[in-house]
Amino acid sequence: MMLARVQRRLLHAARCVGAAGSTNTTTTSDLLSIFSATEDATTLTSSPPQQRSGSRSKQSKCRLAPTNPVEHGMADANSFFIVDRRDEPVVSDVFLKRRRRDEVRQQGFCSFLLRQSTMKVASIIDAQKDKAALPQVFLIGKDGHGKSTALAYLSYRYWKEGWVVLPVSSGARWVLEPHYIDMSTYKPGRVDSTRDAITWLNSFFKLNSDRIADLKTTKKYTWLEGSHTTAVGTPLKELLSLIEEDDRSSADIVGVIVKELLAAKDRPNVLLAVDDMNGLFEPETSVLDENFKPVNPEDMSLVRTFRKVFRNHSSLDRVGIVAATSTYSGVLADLNDETRTMLNMSHRLSSSTPSAAAASSDGDGDGDEEAVVVDDARTVPSSLATSAYKIAYGIASDVEVTSFLDYHNSIGWCNMPSNAKTAKLLQSLSAGNLALLSNHLRAC
Repeated sequence: MMLARVQRRLLHAARCVGAAGSTNTTTTSDLLSIFSATEDATTLTSSPPQQRSGSRSKQSKCRLAPTNPVEHGMADANSFFIVDRRDEPVVSDVFLKRRRRDEVRQQGFCSFLLRQSTMKVASIIDAQKDKAALPQVFLIGKDGHGKSTALAYLSYRYWKEGWVVLPVSSGARWVLEPHYIDMSTYKPGRVDSTRDAITWLNSFFKLNSDRIADLKTTKKYTWLEGSHTTAVGTPLKELLSLIEEDDRSSADIVGVIVKELLAAKDRPNVLLAVDDMNGLFEPETSVLDENFKPVNPEDMSLVRTFRKVFRNHSSLDRVGIVAATSTYSGVLADLNDETRTMLNMSHRLSSSTPSAAAASSDGDGDGDEEAVVVDDARTVPSSLATSAYKIAYGIASDVEVTSFLDYHNSIGWCNMPSNAKTAKLLQSLSAGNLALLSNHLRAC
């Protein structure tokens, strides 16, 4: 049924284009070659791009932002940004979703469209980054509208600026589908997702090993039911040796590292970046304890550690939060009470496009709230400093679709006329979903 509806829209659009009679308009065959697959298609072409960023076609109108993301500002909105090849392993392995990682492998390099909403979030953080109290920003909107990609870009941007980044690729999965459950060796009744903790530690130290090299524990800790202890002044990285003894210590190590890091005075700014953030606060999980009784998510060590960062954020020094909501592939259709409360207490940032603003009422609980427009770092109202914010990611605008098309033309993934009519047509046929549009453009 979905495919039939898309085909009907294609035929109608093709007739409209044909009636226009312009020699530069997109043909029916052009459109069918892109949108002949279903809207759920995720397969990408394996052909490499014809051009790299340094040797683009002279005919390309694609506008590129500076290589260093720290230099990006509102003037770079709607342009593309290509990640420094030296940083690609970090960005791809730590910050990106699996689908985007597949794109990077097949594309041969990593790139981002700098959406205006994303640059607005960066302006909020930049305006307050020298203060003790850093903001928390929630990225809201329907799935497929770019929240995860924005989160990856922002994580990379502030990591490049020297911040310590705490990446959580999916708060929902930790609650709903944790990997390798063990009973806690620290506190009876708690459960640890050992493999998730080890994965997080690997990502954390890959990003931040040099930035926390001088941080040491401020108290004595007992591990593994009292069988091991670490003295005051133990470097945080040395705690990893406990995993070699018994990997059941991994979730407790995460808790200690986060606690010691956030309490440390002599450290860089910290950014907690959480995708599927609403899932982290789900009140129920399918996990059963050793007596086959449902576990309270508050008793899941990894979940508990990061919930506390959100709940205690107002008292934390130089700790910012950027978090994206999602339905977790439709599992989380409704926001839980704690997430809804956090969003209701956040100031809304207006997107520049009406389509994004219209989508902002989707699931955040207060679609009628008066917008707070923040255009750049100089216009952040002082009354809102150090507050929580939310910004909606809606369907891609015509300008964003045009930039998307120019970029894909420039790297050789498609060859379509770049004009307003084509952009509007693609925007309509993809429902403004950049993930869907990306898949189809790369398959054309």
